[in-house]
Amino acid sequence: QIIDTPGIGDHDVTASTLLSMLESKLANAKAPISGVLVTTPVSDGRVKLGAQVVQTLVDKGFVGERKWENVILVGTKNDRADEDERDNFIREVVPLFYSNAPSIGKYALTSKDDYSDLQQQIGALPEWGVRYEAPDAVVLGQALASKMGVDPESFSSELQEMRSHFTDLIK
Repeated sequence: QIIDTPGIGDHDVTASTLLSMLESKLANAKAPISGVLVTTPVSDGRVKLGAQVVQTLVDKGFVGERKWENVILVGTKNDRADEDERDNFIREVVPLFYSNAPSIGKYALTSKDDYSDLQQQIGALPEWGVRYEAPDAVVLGQALASKMGVDPESFSSELQEMRSHFTDLIK
């Protein structure tokens, strides 16, 4: 099963709505989740907000000591990046994304016509999967509010309200 989510800010999807939708899917996965792919353009040179949200979900909601081994940071549009941007992605962006992990994890560079690096990393995912347990809305809200530049209390309340729309899905 593959879940492709909208990015934060896409269309009319608020951060709390997206989080609630993700949590409902993740918490009710029938089998352990084999892998989480987080995409960001190589040339952006930073960990964008969407990747920061996934980073926080893995950190706060995925369970297991080895949960980060199931995550792959995917640098997209490698064909549009120059050598300095590729080097920056590997030296700066990858370690920053994995800053909450016990070690630097998997990453892959992809381009319009070449996904071989990603295929190799998917093949290297561990046989075990991970599970998601929705953390307390205040804990998650506080972790994400500063990244989004919003008030933690307001964001936590909004997240809790959106979660209530998915109560039949989140256990």
